[in-house]
Amino acid sequence: MTQLNLAKYQPPQPIIEAWGDVVDVRQEQADEWREMGWGSFGGVQATGRPDDRLGGKLRPIYETEQDLDELRAISRIIADSTVPGIAALTNLTNYVIGKGFVYKAMPRKGVDEKELCDSVQAVIDEFLERDRWCIYRERELFRSSRRDGEYLLWLKNEGGVTTSRVVDAARIREPVQLPPVNVSWSFGVETDADNLEEVAGYHVQWDDFTAELDFLDSSAVFHLKLNVDSGIKRGVSDFFAINPDLPSIRKLLRNMVKGGSVQAAIAYIVEHAQGVTQTQVEAMRSGSATLKYDKTYPTGTKQRYVVEDRPGTRIDVAKGQVYKGSPLASGEAGRAFVEILSAGLRSIGSRWCMPEYMISGDASNANYASTKESGTPFVKNCEAEQAIYCDE
Repeated sequence: MTQLNLAKYQPPQPIIEAWGDVVDVRQEQADEWREMGWGSFGGVQATGRPDDRLGGKLRPIYETEQDLDELRAISRIIADSTVPGIAALTNLTNYVIGKGFVYKAMPRKGVDEKELCDSVQAVIDEFLERDRWCIYRERELFRSSRRDGEYLLWLKNEGGVTTSRVVDAARIREPVQLPPVNVSWSFGVETDADNLEEVAGYHVQWDDFTAELDFLDSSAVFHLKLNVDSGIKRGVSDFFAINPDLPSIRKLLRNMVKGGSVQAAIAYIVEHAQGVTQTQVEAMRSGSATLKYDKTYPTGTKQRYVVEDRPGTRIDVAKGQVYKGSPLASGEAGRAFVEILSAGLRSIGSRWCMPEYMISGDASNANYASTKESGTPFVKNCEAEQAIYCDE
């Protein structure tokens, strides 16, 4: 009989570093998570316990309505106010929704119901035109679902006429009172307490001035959730995953632009010999200037010197001086920053199998053949997403 080596199955032990300090691996991992921004949502911690999904919550991503509100707010900032976020959402919308879907009433297989289909088609066309469905509503719902992780569409019947109303995700709220027995209405979604997939309806707060909630029956509501399992009450934004990376990328791009603009203003630098005083330097600048003027600063008035260098001008420096080119003359650091920026944008684009140029706007490194190929990962991803929205 084969004997098991029980030493292999001992519980994890703390790591003892070279200098003798004991380091808890879990603590180190928790620190990394906080640095990535995962600790900002109400201090939710990863546990792996069965109650991580209790009541439709999604630990460690969100546990309470406040966590969900913070997650949604951060995702909206990324999607609506950052250039990479706007570019990603726009390209996703253009590829998945495009000019809109086609809605056609079809008879059952083997049954001739052309007259009935024509009547139904007339009602569908009237609804699409009245709600500006193909022009505006489809794109709005898609944007909301990717940005907020969900959309909720309420279909109202008023006098025999059906109209649609989009319910903002932030308006779906949990009632303050305790639910009835065997009912769960956590996160504003009312379900059977033992079966979170059996949705009865939604509690909606239409304004911030009243605590009263309207109840929308699920039979009149389409609720699409993204990036979560079926037993989770609310969806998670596509942009949540890129939250830890985007701030650093934005900071790098901003600093590159700021630094580049400062360096571009410096034509060249003349280094003077050791021992030359500031007064002597000012005298040399004054003597070689073609224009002088006074400029007032908060600290006082200073004289400015302008040297007009015509095209093809050769500069002769005096003895003891050294000519140095502009900081832009050596672009190794700048190229390194650009490569780092591109790597960061590629990482963000991989969230949707999206090529970098769709976010960066730089098509210089795009392969034409793969861009035109219909089987590229991004196109395949968009076709899969289309199936989700067609099904809804």
